[in-house]
Amino acid sequence: QEGREGKGIIYVFSAGNDYAQGSTTNYDPATNSRFTISVGAVGRNGKHSSYSEPGSALFMSAPGGDFESSTNHVTAKAGSDG
Repeated sequence: QEGREGKGIIYVFSAGNDYAQGSTTNYDPATNSRFTISVGAVGRNGKHSSYSEPGSALFMSAPGGDFESSTNHVTAKAGSDG
């Protein structure tokens, strides 16, 4: 309530790293809340990463760091078609 000069606080949470165990954001109170922004991860190919939890609570996905590469980033040039 006091953050950002009285405009409130923005909560951003990682979707989680337990995809292999079958976990989803749907059952996690921290990520499945209308008061939070839940962020998943995509791999080098722009598809779902090997660890990021799926779910209807995801607001967006961003480049992550999959196990097969420590330099796993998806980038695009401004104004490019791809």
